[in-house]
Formats: sequence, C-alpha cells, structure tokens
Amino acid sequence: MNLATGELLEKDPGKFNQAQALKDPQQSMALDASQDPAGIKRRSNLAEIYLVRDAQQKIEQVVLPIYGNGLWSMMYAFVALDVDGRTVKGITYYDQGETPGLGGEVENPNWRQAVCRQAGAE
Repeated sequence: MNLATGELLEKDPGKFNQAQALKDPQQSMALDASQDPAGIKRRSNLAEIYLVRDAQQKIEQVVLPIYGNGLWSMMYAFVALDVDGRTVKGITYYDQGETPGLGGEVENPNWRQAVCRQAGAE
C-alpha cells in the first residue's frame, strides 16, 4: 500500500523489506515531531498489508505492520483490524530485542487480549 495515497499496489511481497526501506531515503520519509508521536523518526513510503477473506472472499480483517521503539530495540508487530478499521482483533510481535521482562510481556496472551480490549474502548 502506498501510505501517501492509500492506493493498493500489486507487488511481490518477497521483494519488500520494511526495515531496509526505512534506511533508504528514496523509500521512506522523515517525520517531524508533529507527525511522530511514537518517535520512530522515519516511515517507509510503502507498507505490506494483508487482507483476510472469508469463504465468499469478503474481507473480514486487515492486517497492518506496526513498529515502534521499545526500551532497548525497535519492535515490529502485526495488528489485525476488523473491517470497521477501529476494532483491534489481535496483535503479534515478530521481531524485538527487548529483555525477557518486556519482551516476554508482549508475547503474553493476557497482555495481547488487554491491548485489543483497550483499543476497542477508545
């Protein structure tokens, strides 16, 4: 997805690496403080998203990549949203270098469920 326009692009997902795109000024953009509440400093121009469909091919969920600074490392995750775009259905961290305390907590099913409930309350 082109993050500037919202346009869905047909690209080979195996050829896009978000972490590498963030380091390339031609594939990412710097964020000023007003655009950057998470303190990530840059965002890639593209994002690989996933559409989860039911048996009739109707979209049930949209899965988006998210990332942000932890205490010791950049943390990468996927968040699954209901088609309403507001209801968080799940969150899974796939890359993070935090200590077992924080790193273990983001993998805790109770913590993940609490994030979904809290996000739905806002």
